[in-house]
Order: sequence, then structure tokens, then C-alpha cells
Amino acid sequence: MTIPSTPGSITVRLSNVSSLSSPSKKRLIQSVAHDIGAAFITIAQLAQAGHLTPTQTAPINDVIKIIRDTDLAQRRSLERRVARYERREHRWRVQRRWMQREFGRLVKRAEEVSERWRERVQRAEEAMKLFSPSPSRPEDFSLVPAVQG
Repeated sequence: MTIPSTPGSITVRLSNVSSLSSPSKKRLIQSVAHDIGAAFITIAQLAQAGHLTPTQTAPINDVIKIIRDTDLAQRRSLERRVARYERREHRWRVQRRWMQREFGRLVKRAEEVSERWRERVQRAEEAMKLFSPSPSRPEDFSLVPAVQG
């Protein structure tokens, strides 16, 4: 019996994946994952029973190592991204606190300016009352000069 060294049925099944609908793609990937898992389990059982040597299972061990290394690299990449996001969050938190303090100072300053202007207006109104003649007779309210006769 000749054992092929070219990729097998899984590769053939995946060759037309682009033409499949989304549910069909999901079913195909589930089927492939099941086949790969079953093959790994069968190879492990054969190796434990002594039917396969470490030299013979080396290609599978290489695949497992690649998966682990990819997982490790991906995890490190994610950890770097998380650390970057945490630094950004800290920086934004510091900036938010600074803006809140600055806004509080601005509001306080605006209230002080408003109070000073309120006092100035009040003093000006009081000064106008002191210096403006108060009418003592109703005819002083008239806009038309009184006719003298």
C-alpha cells in the first residue's frame, strides 16, 4: 500500500469554501475540526500502544508546536495591546481629572467675575437713585411741556 504524501481529503474539501454559504462554511469547518481532532486522538492512542515511534509522530508534534507557538505569539500580542489600552486609559483618566479641576476653577472664576459685576451694577443703580431727581408732582412725569396760561 502506497501512502500519499500530498494533502488529502480535508484540503480538497476546503478548496471550494469561497463558493459556500455561511451555514455551509460553518458545517464544513466543524467537520474538518472533528476529523483533525479524531486523527490526533487516534495517532496519540497508536503511539501510546507502541505502534508508532516518536520519529513517526514527529510531523504531528511539529504541527502541535506550531499551534502552541502561534497561540503564544498571539497571546503576547494581545497582552501588549491590553497593556497599551491600559496605559491609554490611565492617561485619559489623568486628563479627565485635570479637565474637571480646570473646569471647576473656570466656574469659580466666572462666579467671582459675575459677583463683582453684580455688585458694580448694584452700586451704579444706587448712585443713579441718589443723583437723579425724584419727581414730587405728577406733572413732572409728563413728556409734553405743560402749557402755561
